[in-house]
Amino acid sequence: MTATAPADNALTEARAQLGRRLFYDTRLSRTAEIACANCHRQAHGFADDAAVSPGVEGRRGTRNAPALVNVAWQGSYFWDGRARTLEEQAAMPIENPLEMDLSLDQAVARLAADPTVTAAFVDAYGGPPDRQTLPRALASFVRTLVSAASPYDRHLRGDDGGFGVAERRGEALFFSERAACFHCHPPGALTNDGFFNNGTFVAGGDAGRQMVTGHTGDVGKFKVPGLRNVAASAPYMHDGSVPTLGGGDRPVRPRRPG
Repeated sequence: MTATAPADNALTEARAQLGRRLFYDTRLSRTAEIACANCHRQAHGFADDAAVSPGVEGRRGTRNAPALVNVAWQGSYFWDGRARTLEEQAAMPIENPLEMDLSLDQAVARLAADPTVTAAFVDAYGGPPDRQTLPRALASFVRTLVSAASPYDRHLRGDDGGFGVAERRGEALFFSERAACFHCHPPGALTNDGFFNNGTFVAGGDAGRQMVTGHTGDVGKFKVPGLRNVAASAPYMHDGSVPTLGGGDRPVRPRRPG
């Protein structure tokens, strides 16, 4: 399975390695305390274990950090779909005042002052870091975050060694009209990449997709998340309000920075 990439950012080893380096680099935040990896933790499926991740100086927005696994095959990004490409998405958290709060120009200047980082950009993109190649490198790394060998994947290929009775029972329910999960989470991708209101919206709450489209019919709609590594990426929903796969009634508390 090969992640697709735009013609101006073909996926190469040098670009992916540079993107990985930047993903863990706190210099991309104004206070040099937050990296992309703070909100997208590998141990949690490249999501976060906090309902809402803290940004610089402990600032918080209202939405949960989505998992990044297999997002290379999606057609839009963020819970409201405001970014159409991974390159566009990668730049937004850096400049968001509630997240990393640093202009791209300042981020580029910091990186350009480091000879080893500049050399890596020259190797990957033929020149020093700039406003285009910084997000392109991050996007290249994210395209390598692929999950394709789970017991479920092996089951789809006819290998049921890790797929027991409970898993079969869950699969039958998942793909039945009784539960109807598969309409939004089809087999394979486990997301239809669409936007829906799951019934949790209340008047005055987060308007979701409507904030992008301006359409009344999009109020309270959010992107359908993929279910890859979902057991590791709790809490769930756009606001992180559901703490476990079984639901539960324990409130999810924001995590402190660090």
